[in-house]
Amino acid sequence: VQARGPGRREEDRRPHAAHAGRRAAARRGAAQGVRLLLERVAPPDR
Repeated sequence: VQARGPGRREEDRRPHAAHAGRRAAARRGAAQGVRLLLERVAPPDR
């Protein structure tokens, strides 16, 4: 990916920073999905 603007290079230096939030959100979503599955299989009393 080529830099289009002068400030673009700084973003390209750490591309993981932009996706860190999405990765955390995906991890949270997966955890919620597992929790829902466990609640569905196991009794809700626990």
